Amino acid sequence: MFSNLFQKLFWYRTPCECDATQLDTRSQPKEASRFSHAETVVSQPHTGTPNEHVRVDVSVHVFESQNQRHHSQHHISNAPTAPPAPPFQCPPALSQPTLPSHPQLKQNEMRAAPPAAPLQQPPALLQPALPSHRVTQVHEVPAANVQPQAPTSADIEWDVWPNGHIVKIYSHEDAKQPEINDFHVHWACEGVGAPRKQGSLDALEWRDGVRTRRRCNGVIVCTNHESKGGSCAIVIRPNTTKKLIAKQLEATCACGATLVHSNCRTIHDIFKFSGGVCFVHRGFHNHIRPPRRLHLTKAELAHFQKVIEEHPRMGATQLVMGRPGINGPQESVATISPVLLNTARVNHERKKVFTKSRGKDIIAEFTEFQRQYPDFVIFHTFEPVAVVITQSPIMLSFLVKNHSNGIISDAAHGFWAERNDLLIISSVFSDALQCWVPGVMTWSNGGTETHYRHHFRALFETMAGEYERQNIILTDDLFANVIDFSQAERAGFVNAYVEFWMVREDNTRPPEELAEAARGLLKGCRQHFHAQVTRIKKISGVVPPALAEVFADRVLQLLQCQDLVTFKSISSSLIRDYPKAEDWLNWWMADGRAEMLFAPFRRMPDNLWYNLEDTTNAEEAMHWRIYCGLGKFHGFVAGLHALRAFSEYWQLQSAGNSSGIPLFYGNMRQFWQKWKAELGTTHPSRAPEKIAAKKRTRNDGRPPDTARQLLGKHSIDVDDVLDTSLSPTKQPRLHDMKRASYKWSNNSCWLDTSLELLFIAISRDFETSFSPRLSELTDADSLSLLSHAFEARTVIQGSDPSAPEDIVNVLFAQRESLRHDLVNKKIISAMDSFEAIFTWLGSLLNYPRDGAIKFMHGYFHLHMIDVRSCSGSLSNELSFMQDQHWQTLRKPRTVFHLQLRRSETEQFDGDVSKWFRHYIQVKKPPEKMPSCWCVFDGEVYCSGAATCLKFCSHIPITLIIEIDDQDAQGHNNNGSSWHFPQTIRPLDGKAEERQGVVYEIVGRAFFNPGSSHFIARFATPDKRVYDYDGMKFGGYATVDRKAKINTHIAGTHRLISPPPRYNTCAVIYHLRGGTEAQRYFSRHQMALAQQMFDIEFVDSHNGSQLTDSDLSIPREIRLCGDHVAIQSDVKRFWAQDQTISTKCVDYVARKKHHPVTESSLPPPSISQPRPPKRKRVQLHISDSDDDIPSTQQPLPPPPLSQEYEFYCRCGSREHGDLQKESEVAIQCDNCERWSHIACQRDGRASTLTKKQAFYCDTPDCAPYRDRTQVRRPERVARHITVPIVKRLLPGKGALARHGKYWYPVRIKSCRRVGGRALFTVKWWRHCFFKHNTQPPGEVSEEDLVDALYGDRKRRRMIRLGKWTHAHEVPQHEDVNVTM
Repeated sequence: MFSNLFQKLFWYRTPCECDATQLDTRSQPKEASRFSHAETVVSQPHTGTPNEHVRVDVSVHVFESQNQRHHSQHHISNAPTAPPAPPFQCPPALSQPTLPSHPQLKQNEMRAAPPAAPLQQPPALLQPALPSHRVTQVHEVPAANVQPQAPTSADIEWDVWPNGHIVKIYSHEDAKQPEINDFHVHWACEGVGAPRKQGSLDALEWRDGVRTRRRCNGVIVCTNHESKGGSCAIVIRPNTTKKLIAKQLEATCACGATLVHSNCRTIHDIFKFSGGVCFVHRGFHNHIRPPRRLHLTKAELAHFQKVIEEHPRMGATQLVMGRPGINGPQESVATISPVLLNTARVNHERKKVFTKSRGKDIIAEFTEFQRQYPDFVIFHTFEPVAVVITQSPIMLSFLVKNHSNGIISDAAHGFWAERNDLLIISSVFSDALQCWVPGVMTWSNGGTETHYRHHFRALFETMAGEYERQNIILTDDLFANVIDFSQAERAGFVNAYVEFWMVREDNTRPPEELAEAARGLLKGCRQHFHAQVTRIKKISGVVPPALAEVFADRVLQLLQCQDLVTFKSISSSLIRDYPKAEDWLNWWMADGRAEMLFAPFRRMPDNLWYNLEDTTNAEEAMHWRIYCGLGKFHGFVAGLHALRAFSEYWQLQSAGNSSGIPLFYGNMRQFWQKWKAELGTTHPSRAPEKIAAKKRTRNDGRPPDTARQLLGKHSIDVDDVLDTSLSPTKQPRLHDMKRASYKWSNNSCWLDTSLELLFIAISRDFETSFSPRLSELTDADSLSLLSHAFEARTVIQGSDPSAPEDIVNVLFAQRESLRHDLVNKKIISAMDSFEAIFTWLGSLLNYPRDGAIKFMHGYFHLHMIDVRSCSGSLSNELSFMQDQHWQTLRKPRTVFHLQLRRSETEQFDGDVSKWFRHYIQVKKPPEKMPSCWCVFDGEVYCSGAATCLKFCSHIPITLIIEIDDQDAQGHNNNGSSWHFPQTIRPLDGKAEERQGVVYEIVGRAFFNPGSSHFIARFATPDKRVYDYDGMKFGGYATVDRKAKINTHIAGTHRLISPPPRYNTCAVIYHLRGGTEAQRYFSRHQMALAQQMFDIEFVDSHNGSQLTDSDLSIPREIRLCGDHVAIQSDVKRFWAQDQTISTKCVDYVARKKHHPVTESSLPPPSISQPRPPKRKRVQLHISDSDDDIPSTQQPLPPPPLSQEYEFYCRCGSREHGDLQKESEVAIQCDNCERWSHIACQRDGRASTLTKKQAFYCDTPDCAPYRDRTQVRRPERVARHITVPIVKRLLPGKGALARHGKYWYPVRIKSCRRVGGRALFTVKWWRHCFFKHNTQPPGEVSEEDLVDALYGDRKRRRMIRLGKWTHAHEVPQHEDVNVTM
C-alpha cells in the first residue's frame, strides 16, 4: 500500500519559484485558479491505540492557470474522511511569474493519483495568520514507522519543495543522477550538527548510516503582510544562522513596518549507508514558500542545455536579453526559469554545460568516430605523446597533383579547447580550385619534436604510397616544405625524413646523408622575420625611436646579401651600433635557421628555392578559414567532426568544380592579388582615394584635436614661416619654428658654427655665471669683443622679434667685426681664411702670451696639476737623489679644450664619460716617465723610477671636446667610435649631483671633408633640437620636431642620424651648477689631493674663503708634511733655465730627528737585473702530517747569481737573491720590488687569487693599491665556521698567550706537526713581558685568538699583558725595523 503511495507521490514534480530576494505579489496578476485534489487512503496499524488505524492521505494540489503552473503538497493525517472540499482561490503570496508550458508538466498532471474523497481540514490546525492557505489537520507519525520505498528507474523524480512525512531510499547510482540534484531543496534551511552517535557508510540499515540534517528557518514577513491582514506582499528569505537572521530583523520593511521572523523548524535528514541514500522529511511547513529559488529542475536544465548547444558562442548577456535572430531577438533564457535572470548564474550554468559535454568518455566517443568514418583517421597514438592524423582521399589527391608551389606546414593554437593542443596542417596549392587546400591535418597534444615527426612521417608515407600507385619516381624535391623557425618542427621534419627512407628497400643513403638532404628541403618564412624586425625596432631600449626605420632597412639588407663577406660586414656593423640587439641577431644567424632564410648559408638548390613560397601566410589564411567556418575551441571528438566536415567541404568544392559549377566570380579566386596589382594594396578600403574620402567625411561635430590637424606636417618651409597676411595673433612664434643665427659669408662656417654652439651653451646660465664675469673685462682685453657680442645677442633674442631679418643682419655684422679683430691680433691670417672650428678661441684666451688670467678665463679653462715623483737610487752621487724626491708646477697649468684620440677608444670602451673622469680624477695610477727629470745637457743624473700624476683642480663651465682628425698611427678619426652621453658626472655621489656638478650635452659640430664645411646640431633649454647650416635658410637654425636629445645629439655618431657625408668634429657640454659647481669641485679635488699626497694651495683654506674670481685663477700650490722644498738653485742644477726654475718646485723628504736606521736607506736602483717575476706565493696548510712545508711556491727560485730589489715596510732593503731570505716574499706588479708576505697589512698578500695584482706600500703604488683595495670584512659572530688555521694567514694580526697574559703578534707562517698547527709569529716589539722573559718564536693553535666579537664569555677570560700602542711610539708608523 505504501509502495503505491510513495510511487504516486514522486510521480509529480513541482517547478521552482522566482529567484529574487523580495517578491511583491501585488505586481502579479491575481487570476482565479482551479484546484484539483487527488487523495490516496492507506490504513495500517497505529503504534498508539490497538485496532486504531491511521489515515495517510496524500494530497496533490494543482494550481492551474494560463501558464500551466503546478504545486504539490503531501500530507499524512489520521483525520476521518470528509466530503470533497470546494475549490478556492490561489492566495496572493503564492502567485508566480508567468512561465512557459512544458509537455512534461502535462504528463505529470495526467499521472496524478486517482481521485478519492477529499479530507476535511480539522479546525484545530487552521492557521489564522494564513487565511488563504488551506492546511489539513494531521497527527504526526514518526517517519521511522513508515516503510521506505525505492523508486524504479523510470520513477526517479525529485521534489524541490518537500512537505509532510516522507521516507524514500535511492540507490547510489540513482542518487548521482542529475534529476536528484544532490537532494537540494528550495526551503531556507540551515545545517544542524552531526549526532553524538556517528553512523557508518557501511551500515546495512539506513537508520545506522551517516546522517546529514537540515532545519527550515521559515520566512521573514512584516507586521503589515497580507498573511496578517495587511497590504504588504513582501516575503524575505531568512539567512542560515541566528546571528544573521537577527541582523536582518534590525532593518525595516520597504513599507515601513517591522519585520517578524516566522520560524518553521521542520527538519529533513539524508542517511548514507551501504544500500544507497535515504531521504527522510518530518513535519509540515506552516508558512508560505520563500521567494528566491536556488536550483533548476530537470526540464529547465534540459531546455537550457539545448539552447547552449544551439548557441555555444553566445555570452550570458545575450542569452538573458534575447538570442539574436533574423527577425529580431529570440526569447530570453529567463523565460525558462526566473533563476536565469542573473547573468552570473547564466554564465555559471553555461560553463556547467560545457564541462558536462567535455566530461564524456573520450575513448568511447573516439571509437565511435572511427566506426562512423573508418578511412578518415590514418594514424593515431597516445603513447608517449598523443597524435591523431587525419586525411581523406580528396586530400591525398591534392598532395600528389599539385607541387608547383611546394608544401606549407604550420600549426594553429586556437582550434582546440585545450590550450596546449595544436592543429598541424600541411597544405598545397590546387591549380583547379585556385587556392590552398589541406593535405594532412593532425591533432597533437603538444608541439615537440615527436609530435611533428609523426605528422611529417604520415605525410611522407601517404605521398609515397600514392606516387608508387601512379608509377611516379620519388625525388627529394617532392617533399620540400615551407615552415616557421621552430626547432621542434625542423627536427621533426629531419628525423621523419630519415626514418621514412631508412625503412624503404630502394634507399642507398646513410642516415647522415639523409639528414643533410632533409635540411636542404626546408625554407623559412620571411614574414616571421619581417614581423620580428618590426617588433624589435619598436623597443626603444634596443633601438632609438628616431633610428627605427634605419635599423629595419639595415636588417632587411641581410635578406638581399648573396655572399658571406657582405653578410658578415652588415651583421657586425649592426651588432656594433645596436649592441642590445646582439642576442636577437645571433638567434637568427644560428646554424639551422640561417640556412632557411639567408642566401649565403642556403642548402636548398636555387631552382627549388625560388619555386617555393616565401612565407607561410597561405597556411595562416587556411587557419582563418577554419575558424570562420567551424569555430574555435573545440573538444577532442567535436574537433575531429569539424575536421571531417572541413574535408567534406573540399570534396564538395572539387566535385562542383569538376561539374562546371562556378565556385567564384571573375577570373581569379584570390581577389587580393588583383587588388594589389590594380590598387597597390591587398584591400580596396586601403586605396589612397578611399583614405582621402574618409578624411573628407570628418565628423563636423568634432573640433580639430589631433597633432596632425593642429601642427600640420613636421617638415617646415622656412621661407614661408612668417606670413605677413596673417594677423599678429595668428602668426606663429619665431622661436617655435626657427632661430636667427649667423649667415654664411667668405668661408665663415668655422666661426659661425663655433659661435652658435658657444652662445647656446652660454645662454643657459648667462645671468648667473657668465654676466658677473663681464665686469672685470676692459676694452683692452681680448675676450671683451666676444663677451659683449654674446651679451648683445642675448638682449636682442630675449623677446620675440618682429623683424627677424634685422637680427640676422646684426649678427652678421658682429661676426664680421670679430673676424676682423682676430685678423688684427694675428690669430687668423685673413678675413676669408679657413680655420679649425675652436682653435681661434684657444688662441684668443691665451692672447697675449703672458697676459693676466681673469675671471672670464675660468669659464672655459681647466686647471691641471702635475706631480712628478722619483724613487731615487743608491747609485746616485747626490744624497738627496738617493731617496724619493718630487717636483710640482708652482701653479696649475690651464687647458682650453680636450682632444679625443682613436688610440684611446679601446682603453675606455669608447665611453667619453669614462675618459673624462679618468682625465680629471686624483685617484688613478700615475704615468711612467722615461727617466727622472734631473737631466742636464742630455745626461740623466738620477736612475730612479719616475712617474707623473696629472689631475684637475678646476673644471670649466663650458666644456669643449674635439676629435682629432688623425691620430698618431695615421688612422682617420671621425668620432664614430666614441659614445657621447647626454650627461657626464665628474664626481660620484648624490651630493655632487645636488651641487650641479653634472655636464649636460649642448650640441655637436659636424664637418664635411669633401666640401670643407661646418654645420651644427644643438638643443635649447626647452629640449628642442635645431639644425644649423649657415649656407641654408638664410642664416636660420631650423627645429626638428621629431628629434630628441638622446637620439639626435647624444650617443655614437652612427646612431644620431648624422647628415650624409658629415663627421662629428666637436661636442660641447655645459656645467649645470655653474660657478657654484666649480667651487664645490675645486674644494673636493684639493681635499682629496691633500689627503693622499699632501698637496695643498699656499692659502691653507683651499679656497673656502676666496671669491669666485679667485677660484677661477690658478693659485700657487705646494707639498706639505714631510716634504721639504729645495731652495738652492745650485742643488737644482737641472733647473738653471730661469723659466723652469720659476715654474717648478722640487722637494725631498724631511730629515728625521731619530737615529738613522736601516729603514731610512733609500730604495735600491731599479736598473739592476731582476729575477723572473713571481706574482705571489700563497700559504698552504695541509691536513696530513707528511706535508711539512707550509708554503707552496708556484715558480722556481731565481739563480743564486741573480740580484733583485728588496724593499719591505719592515725596513729590509738589500741586494741578493731570494733564497737567502728566511721568509716568503712577493713581488709588486708596479715597481717590481720584493717584500715579505707576512709584512703586508691585514694579511692582504695571503688572500690574493691567481689573477689579482699585488701592489706594495710605497707611495708610488698607492693609487694602484687604492683601486684594488678589498673592503675590510665586517665583524663576525662567535659561531665561526672557518677554522683558525685557515683564518690566520701570513700578515694577519692576533693575540698570543705568553704565560697568563695575551700580547699582540703578527703571523709569519704555519706548519703541521703531529696533527697540530704551529704558527711562527712576530711579537710586537713594544711588549713588556714579565721578568723580561723571551717569548717563543712558535705558538700553538690553542694559544692564539683572533675573533671574539660576540663571544662575551671567552672575551672576559682574556687577560691582556702590557705593551706600548703604535700611536704612542715616537717614530713613523711604517718604519718597523724589528717587527
